[in-house]
Amino acid sequence: MRLWSKAFRLLLAIFIAASFSSTSFGQLNSGRKYFDANNRDCDSINAVGYREIIYSFEGPKTVQIVETYRMNGTLKSETIRDHETFPQKYSKKKLYDSLEHLTEIQQHYLDNIEGPFEKYYPNGALKAKGNYHLNNYDDTLKGYYPNGSLKRIDVFCNGKLIEGKCFGIDGKDTTHFPFYQPASFPGGEAEMNKYIAKNLVYPQTAINIHLTGKCYLIFKVNTSGKISDVTVIRGVAGCQECDKESLRVVRSMPNWIPYIDEEIIREIYFSIPITFSID
Repeated sequence: MRLWSKAFRLLLAIFIAASFSSTSFGQLNSGRKYFDANNRDCDSINAVGYREIIYSFEGPKTVQIVETYRMNGTLKSETIRDHETFPQKYSKKKLYDSLEHLTEIQQHYLDNIEGPFEKYYPNGALKAKGNYHLNNYDDTLKGYYPNGSLKRIDVFCNGKLIEGKCFGIDGKDTTHFPFYQPASFPGGEAEMNKYIAKNLVYPQTAINIHLTGKCYLIFKVNTSGKISDVTVIRGVAGCQECDKESLRVVRSMPNWIPYIDEEIIREIYFSIPITFSID
């Protein structure tokens, strides 16, 4: 028994020494895990990227770093959880472009972007700083030119612009242009609902059996506001005619106000429900 006990202690000591030998503190890597477009674990064939979780130990302190990579091996993001630096359930996230330039530093609370952020130009110069609240821009956002001079001051409330001012490279006031603008139907959600109510034709087959329900659709709004790639993601049970009518109405919509983020017009996917009800 003593011989086995000594052998076990020796093996344990070798394992600990191996784990801690590369740095002044211990590091453990949980290994590579692949994920698909829905961020679910999968095999490498169906993956769009992979992540590695690294634990670092220094005395009682534990730091978890989740590194996410594109399939070509370039770093996409780092999520750092250090409970001595950040309150419990908070983490810091660093985002990188395809050339591994740092683009943004965020704070997260659980699954939401929450708290201060900083955005960067590819050369490392500060591009903008401000705050998020529940994934939306909130409070004062300041934007900068690559040389560091002030470019804009915008005030948001839960993602909605309250007021904004832009400055030229010389520091003088200039015409304001949006830093962020969500994609939207012209006139907003109320006008979209009016458009749907006016143009939706309730299929007679559904009326005959008093069938009601919602059809959920997703579509792309391109940089000119044009709608395309309209798809039913969950239809009205037992009524294909309702789904076809939903597709027709969405495809007939006028051009939307396009999505803008970080002063750039971008394509975005948007989802809406179409309701079939008998009053």
